[in-house]
Amino acid sequence: MRNGLYLANKALGRDAAAEAAFGAVVAQGLDRGELAVKFLFRPGTTAFWADPAISGDYPMWLRQIARQTEPRPFCLALTGHASPTGPAALNRRLSAARAEAVRGRLVAERPALRPRTVAEGVGASQPLIGTGTDDATDALDRRVSFAPEACAARL
Repeated sequence: MRNGLYLANKALGRDAAAEAAFGAVVAQGLDRGELAVKFLFRPGTTAFWADPAISGDYPMWLRQIARQTEPRPFCLALTGHASPTGPAALNRRLSAARAEAVRGRLVAERPALRPRTVAEGVGASQPLIGTGTDDATDALDRRVSFAPEACAARL
């Protein structure tokens, strides 16, 4: 339901209401221990997917993830992913760099998150699509995902 409010307000050009609704989506996900927000990247880079229809809201998403995470008593693990093309070692490094880039943006938004966030890369070991076409078809394979967890679990 909250996601629907976000999408409806966004479609209507109600930016403040869309951001508030997205903040509620993030808060609910964090409270449930499962934040299903994915940032998509251009192939072979740490740059977000160039299409503003896809990545245009990413700055607001990052702002809300940082704002909603900061007051909560847990840490946030960021996991970078890569598509299955290219050498495994390169994909691990690239996926880690993607997670670290997103972590850096969260910390820039809320510096108190620095000791409560951790970034790691898993390369192409967890594909959602797995075609290896490196186009929009498998964009979900080039992502960063989030998992709230007890701080003692990682940090």
